[in-house]
Amino acid sequence: MKNQYFADINDYYKYSLLQQLSENYEITVAWWLTDDDGSTDGRKTDYVNKPALRELSPEIFDFMKACVENNIREVSVIENTNLINARYYSPLITDDMDQRQNYMDDLMAFAEGTKLIFVDPDNGMEIKSTRKGNKNSGKYIYLDEIKRIYDAGYKLLIYQHFGRVNHQDFMDKKSQELEKLLKAKITPTKFGNVAFFLIT
Repeated sequence: MKNQYFADINDYYKYSLLQQLSENYEITVAWWLTDDDGSTDGRKTDYVNKPALRELSPEIFDFMKACVENNIREVSVIENTNLINARYYSPLITDDMDQRQNYMDDLMAFAEGTKLIFVDPDNGMEIKSTRKGNKNSGKYIYLDEIKRIYDAGYKLLIYQHFGRVNHQDFMDKKSQELEKLLKAKITPTKFGNVAFFLIT
């Protein structure tokens, strides 16, 4: 997650899903926050002019619309609302291996007492071309980190951006991979060009 993405269309889908899930679970939101990069990513905000989309989550829609209209692009803004029954873990994550280990250790301590951890990496789950510790690895969550969270007793929700792949094939492949790794139930949900994998 980057602050520059805040209140774009993918965020609207994200918070709508989190609001729904938080009716049953107190959630730890781990932003997986990385520095803004000066790109144009995060500018897909035209959805606020499409009233039909408001039906998904009117409260979240109205909040996001106000943020877009006032050019507010900071995740801390939603932390100060009661729209989602959540606590928010907000440190930056970097490519450095030691920093990342500390990030995970602190996250495990921070999440204690909640039932579900939502992780929000820029791109989603690891890819073969970017090993942990390499440049841009902060944009991903790695399978060993997913396993650590699940083995600690948490349900898990993971944000995943689609690359140039068939969406259904990708979701099927990732679901099978996670099922094999964790022996868990995997429920993927697709919104536009992103998916969310619920692990229970």
